[in-house]
Amino acid sequence: MTSPHFGIFLLTNLPDWSNDTEAVHKGIEQIRRADELGFEEAWVAEHNGRNYGIISSAQLMLAAAATVTSRIRLGSAVTRLPMHHPLRLAEDFAYVDQLSKGRLNWGIGKAYDPLEFQAYGIPMAERDERYEEIFDIVMQAWRTGRVSYQGKHYQVPGPGDVTDSVELFPKVYQDPHPPVFVMVSRTEASLRAAARRNFSFVLGQLPDRDEVRKLVDIYREEAREAGHSFDDIDANIARASQLKALHVADSTEQAEREYEQGYMWYVNILSNRAKV
Repeated sequence: MTSPHFGIFLLTNLPDWSNDTEAVHKGIEQIRRADELGFEEAWVAEHNGRNYGIISSAQLMLAAAATVTSRIRLGSAVTRLPMHHPLRLAEDFAYVDQLSKGRLNWGIGKAYDPLEFQAYGIPMAERDERYEEIFDIVMQAWRTGRVSYQGKHYQVPGPGDVTDSVELFPKVYQDPHPPVFVMVSRTEASLRAAARRNFSFVLGQLPDRDEVRKLVDIYREEAREAGHSFDDIDANIARASQLKALHVADSTEQAEREYEQGYMWYVNILSNRAKV
């Protein structure tokens, strides 16, 4: 049985009593402090257009965090694949992997908020197709160091007679590439896709202990059917984790008093949570 491991998760939200400068710098300081205290991972969310989360590019925040930490692993939770150009994603995260000397965890998701899609002019109906194409391009870049891809939504390189492929600079630090984590809410589809691709996963807050056990069993069964080894499956499950909202204090009363303002703001701003 593996020992538990602990990390932190940052939405970088902007409640009424804060401001943009404080929110940005507080997030970096929390990651720096978590590194000092021995936390194993720091996960960064990306959103735009809502004060629920003001970081639209996880790679920017992770690059900043890499310069003030030395040990903690740095993860995107998640990179909203349809919101980014795939070659730029591959380049940016390869840079973060080099900057952190191999401490990058790459968490991926499809995005869910219609506002975010409209903000960037991306049809939400194309979400799944774009997710798959972008993922394939990033993986090709990281695994081979070069991209030549002609898909429905993305062509790398684009039209022209200069080149028929683009070399990736810098290359990734980790071999063969940074570990990939698929974010799973409560649906089995994303979990099964992660298992088939031999990737780990991160669960949202909602599944309880029994549901988590069931999801892990489903992951293990799907991965075995895909032909992956017991060792790989066990390693991916050991790396997996679940998001939980926690506040630690010397007493329950103190914890409730300190946590109430922030938590009530979080759950009451429903316009921030299109998923809810």
